Amino acid sequence: MELSGTIGQPDAGMMTGGGFELSGGFWFPLAPTDCNDDGVVGLPDYKDFEACFTGPAAPAPCGECRCFDVDGDGIVTMLTFQTLQAQFVGL
Repeated sequence: MELSGTIGQPDAGMMTGGGFELSGGFWFPLAPTDCNDDGVVGLPDYKDFEACFTGPAAPAPCGECRCFDVDGDGIVTMLTFQTLQAQFVGL
């Protein structure tokens, strides 16, 4: 589930409670391989990428793997890994 909005919000940072997490503050651009939308390409994204890596002869990615199809060609390949690697910060 995702909640989005725009409002003059003075509190910035992460807020959590129960099974929910909310990032407050101003809008920030997301990197194409930041599939968990936390603002950084880090270890959680890399772990998800491993499960989604298909190679050139695989079927089109579905579900959570669609976000790794950065060039829209319907496959998750080494080109995607190259993009992930360039944006990776390791958090």
